[in-house]
Amino acid sequence: MRRHGKIWIAGLALLAMTGGTQAATYSVGVVSQVPYVESHMAAPGIFSDRYDFSIATLGTGAISVTNVPLYLGFTPLLNIGSLSLDVFDAANNLLYSGTNISGAVTPGSYHAQVTGTATGVSGGAYAIALAATPVPLPPALWLLASGLTGLAALARRRRI
Repeated sequence: MRRHGKIWIAGLALLAMTGGTQAATYSVGVVSQVPYVESHMAAPGIFSDRYDFSIATLGTGAISVTNVPLYLGFTPLLNIGSLSLDVFDAANNLLYSGTNISGAVTPGSYHAQVTGTATGVSGGAYAIALAATPVPLPPALWLLASGLTGLAALARRRRI
């Protein structure tokens, strides 16, 4: 009986050492049309990574996170369960949740939280991608602006 108790205690101690929560913070900077794409690895256990980024102009944006599994036969060397992505504004208000998010964005500071449980023998790996595209001005706006400029020049010329 004593021997089984010692084995349980040793097993729990080993689990406590390897299964702790991991956290990392990454500074992305200003997100633009050129996608920010990176992959990261997590040791076995629960992890929560933060990505700080900003958007400079009004436009559309997209962010996605994907599990990158690696198997040796039927044994998962790298795998992540319960992978999730949450996007927050500067005031820490939850804006979006999911693994593949796209939509309208406004200028400002944001952060994305990637969480999951690395269940592979060596942990897990994931890829994250962010991109933002400014809203282009419609061609009719340029035509209207040039027409108004022409009318202003004509009115000024008549006054002279």
